[in-house]
Amino acid sequence: MGITLISWIADFLIFDAAGRFIKFGFLHMLSVSMLVSIPFLKLGKWNIISGLAVVLIGIFAVPALHDPAWLYPLGIHSADFMDFTQDYFPLFPWFGAMLLGIGVGSILYPKGVRRFSLPEPGVFGRFFAAIGNGNVTLAVYLIHVPVIFGILWVIHLITGIGYL
Repeated sequence: MGITLISWIADFLIFDAAGRFIKFGFLHMLSVSMLVSIPFLKLGKWNIISGLAVVLIGIFAVPALHDPAWLYPLGIHSADFMDFTQDYFPLFPWFGAMLLGIGVGSILYPKGVRRFSLPEPGVFGRFFAAIGNGNVTLAVYLIHVPVIFGILWVIHLITGIGYL
C-alpha cells in the first residue's frame, strides 16, 4: 500500500492529478498471491494444473469482462484502465505463475529438500551469497524503480521524447 501512496503523491506532483498511480502493481500481486497460495500448498504438484487453469482463465476469459471495474485486482477493468495506472499485474493470470512455481517446486524440492546437485557458485554467486541472496531483493526493487523513473524523466525533459 506504500507503493500506491507514494505513486499517488507523485501523480499529484508530476502529472497534475491525472490518476496515473499504481493501483495493483507487481508488489501488490506478489503479496496477495503469496497469501492466497497458502491453502494451495497442500496440493503439491497438482498446483501445476491449478496454475495452468488460472493462467488460461486470465488469458482467455477475464479480458472479455469489463464490469464491475472495481475488480481490477482480478484483471476485470474498464477499457481505458491501462491509461490510468503505471504498473499492473492482475491476479489472473499472474497468480497462476505463482501456483506453477509451487507445483514445480514441490517436484524439484519434495519436503523442502533439493533432489539434484548444483555446481559450486562462481565469483558472482559468492558475492550475492555474502550479501544475503534474497535478503536485499525488496530494497533493490524499491530503489531501482525511482532511479529508472528519474532517469526517464530527465531524458524526457531534455529531449521531449516520451511522456510521463
